[in-house]
Amino acid sequence: MKKSNLATQYKQLTGRTLLEWVTLQRLKKAEELLLFKNENHQEILRQCGFSDSKYFYRYFMEEFKTTP
Repeated sequence: MKKSNLATQYKQLTGRTLLEWVTLQRLKKAEELLLFKNENHQEILRQCGFSDSKYFYRYFMEEFKTTP
């Protein structure tokens, strides 16, 4: 299967792109760490692959309807 076909089929099934799915998984991991670990936000963002806190906060708000 071609990569483009996989991406198209995934979006048709889920309504999300593969990149959106990956970002969602990273956000969920960050949410878990924010809830259960006593680490500073910047370290948690780094652990979840976010280098830009503005990007993280914007997408976190979009997905969870609350601030981190």
